[in-house]
Amino acid sequence: DLPKTRKLSAVRAVSKKRFTNKTPKAPKRKTLVKTDANRPARAAKPLVKGISCNKRNNNYQTHICLCTNLMIMTQTVKDLGAAIDMHISLVQIRQHVEVGLEEGKDFRQVALDAMEAVRKERAAAGAEEMRLSFRSAFRKEYTLTTHDLDTAIQDWRRITGQQEPLSGLSIKALREQEKARKQAEKQAEREDQRAEKLERARQKLQQREWKLMARQRRQEQQQARLEARQKRHEELHGKRLAFARIKHGRLQAMVLALQARFQKIRRQKLL
Repeated sequence: DLPKTRKLSAVRAVSKKRFTNKTPKAPKRKTLVKTDANRPARAAKPLVKGISCNKRNNNYQTHICLCTNLMIMTQTVKDLGAAIDMHISLVQIRQHVEVGLEEGKDFRQVALDAMEAVRKERAAAGAEEMRLSFRSAFRKEYTLTTHDLDTAIQDWRRITGQQEPLSGLSIKALREQEKARKQAEKQAEREDQRAEKLERARQKLQQREWKLMARQRRQEQQQARLEARQKRHEELHGKRLAFARIKHGRLQAMVLALQARFQKIRRQKLL
């Protein structure tokens, strides 16, 4: 009996189901258009050197390095002109501090006197009062922002390991000394490398001379051995030649004696 065949319609239905039974694709995600309302707040980017602007609220903040690794900042303001004026005042404070440090005064007292002098000057001019804050940064380590100068100095001493800030000229002198020291170390290192290179070249030349002398000595010894061997061969050849001559003479004498004897015997038989 032949096997029962399936209907063509059933086969088509199964094949269609097989090809259409695929995993559904995930729906496409809707892209969110970034606007000022849904954009997260970003850190303030520097608008110019010493002035930064927050893009979320368009506020300006002025900051400047009062000394190495110690930053002094003002409050945020809406007006760019006020921020620029505060930046000028911060520069004046830093100049006062630089002059005081050059004269050998205490950093804390110099900073307080400078801030007080600038505050009085701004109050006399009718400018907006500055609320100053301090922050230290050293080797990717940052301190919290504080409004107290003593706390800021303690934090600065803690993270930098120094006792008193240095003036710009002192820092420049130290940098020049450090640069000169590094240059002297590099020069000494170059001199040492040059001396080592010359020493290696001298040793290499000396070894080459020693090898050449050793080769010449070996050649001389080999030549001497060849000459000695040739001389021995010549002496042995002379001895052998003399012995051969003696032996040849003896053989010749024996031959002559035998010939004489044979002749004597022949004559006897003939008689």
